[in-house]
Amino acid sequence: MAVRLTVLVAGLLLLSGCMWLRLSTVKDQLADLDRYIEVPDGERLELRFKERPLRAGDPENVIGAPPSTAAALADGNQQLTWRFRRVALDGQVVPETGWILDFDVWTKDGRVTAVAFPAQVYRVMDRERCITMLRAFGQGEVDTSKREVEAQVHESGIVTASGAASAAWLQRAAMLECLGAPFTSIVTEQQLHDTYRYRLDGTPTAEARLLLEYDESGSRLQRMRVTINKIWLSVRF
Repeated sequence: MAVRLTVLVAGLLLLSGCMWLRLSTVKDQLADLDRYIEVPDGERLELRFKERPLRAGDPENVIGAPPSTAAALADGNQQLTWRFRRVALDGQVVPETGWILDFDVWTKDGRVTAVAFPAQVYRVMDRERCITMLRAFGQGEVDTSKREVEAQVHESGIVTASGAASAAWLQRAAMLECLGAPFTSIVTEQQLHDTYRYRLDGTPTAEARLLLEYDESGSRLQRMRVTINKIWLSVRF
């Protein structure tokens, strides 16, 4: 047996036509990952573009806010960091650094050379699963009218011989250890919904939300959805 992962990105209709075309080029590159993109070993999921379709300003337009920090590097690259901090129930950000999500972008000569996702990604999914999902997204179907991309992949090795999903990364306990306590937790229709809020350093009005849907017991992750700047990424397991 296998678990079907459905990846859906929507809200891209809000972006300009030219940027949509550049993002579509990145999507096509993901379909042929080994040819166009290097994914080095390391503590974070990083994509290094061998060809560089994205302009330096594209990440800011997608996120909807300027980076929290920017630094010029000795190799001529500029490192842009969007730092998101988890929001507690009282509406204040959590000060502990363990709950910070850093999204880094490197640019040079007006183009994006590499991007790195928060370290928490590898705490939830290993490198090979991430690469599988990236390739699936690259091969996904595009709805040009809505500017949505949907991808599915049947991934083996997640389900036991008895058919019960038992991998730790699908369980709520693992997510709580990685992400901390959610902003809200609600049980509805035999599902458990955990919602996390993150606030961008430097732009307090810019927020990202993470929704995790489990079965009622919390033993099986069913859906993960990230929302930022009215664009959302949804992964169904």
